Amino acid sequence: MDKPAEACPGSSSQAASVLRFEHVNVSLDDKPALIDISFDVKTGETIVLFGAAGSGKTVLLKTAIGLIQPAGGRVCLFGRNIAELPEEELFPLRHCVGMLF
Repeated sequence: MDKPAEACPGSSSQAASVLRFEHVNVSLDDKPALIDISFDVKTGETIVLFGAAGSGKTVLLKTAIGLIQPAGGRVCLFGRNIAELPEEELFPLRHCVGMLF
């Protein structure tokens, strides 16, 4: 069930940051998957990720919604550091995010 835009944090301000990666590092099986990734996505922006197989696209998306925890750095979704949130608080935030794998 989709939530109306008004129910999602940050949906009222065009300048609001929806997703922010700050020097994020992720390793899988002790192999680096993301190294020092930083970017900011504002409300209303559309982002496209493309790259070779195994380049970290899916890892980045899973990290963005808290399915993978970063080894370093900070990921903020709707202004909230997702590493500090319990799983039950991530569910409503995930309902406000659309991703296509």
